Amino acid sequence: MGSKDTTTIFLVDVSDSVSGQKQEVEQFVKDALKDMPADNKAGVVAFGADSRVEQFVSEKNLFMGLETVPVTTATNLEQAVQGALALFPEEEGKRLVLITDGNENEGSLKSVSQSVRNGNVQVQVKKLSSLIGEEVFVENLQVPDKINIGDTFKVEVTIQSNVKTAATLSLYAGNALKSQREVELETGSNRFVFKDIQEADGLKTYRVIVEPKKDTKSVNNEYTAFTRAEAPDKVLLIEGKMGT
Repeated sequence: MGSKDTTTIFLVDVSDSVSGQKQEVEQFVKDALKDMPADNKAGVVAFGADSRVEQFVSEKNLFMGLETVPVTTATNLEQAVQGALALFPEEEGKRLVLITDGNENEGSLKSVSQSVRNGNVQVQVKKLSSLIGEEVFVENLQVPDKINIGDTFKVEVTIQSNVKTAATLSLYAGNALKSQREVELETGSNRFVFKDIQEADGLKTYRVIVEPKKDTKSVNNEYTAFTRAEAPDKVLLIEGKMGT
């Protein structure tokens, strides 16, 4: 390593695909921290679709368990590793311990492999078993931040699936059903575009629900987004002479 002091960051997968293994993982990290040399530092980061620091890099063992709540409906190893690399002190040996099933469905770990090599980071992996079966979830519902009354605008829906399946896709504006489609979901990312028009001002709520033929959990099959409808700006034009 070129340094007697080493910093170890434990990167812990808490996504739905490894649910049910929390106690095992917590005990693994606690035992590893207890056995580390006194002059070493360690940090703990939990991740799913995003990341949360459980313990910042420290010589003290402050880890009591996994307490933060990342988004668990996806696994983004790229974002998690990139964030962990930023936590390492510059002049010390670097070790990254990945605790995951490796089933990434957002980002790509390959994208940060060069950064890991350039940083001389030693990587070790504790492989978790994947408990998830066929799974479909709504990843995003995108509407414009602001719309003008009377304007037609797009509502974009992104759905992730690890299985090819038929599904019913429903879009609501408030409590009103605006559109319903029978769709075929492919493995990976699926994008659908709806169009709508608003006739009254105020805060508007859009909600999308996917009902797949094949699925394991329904808790992640719904997504809500908000926009604001406003009347177009009015312009007062004063002429000194008609037509000029």
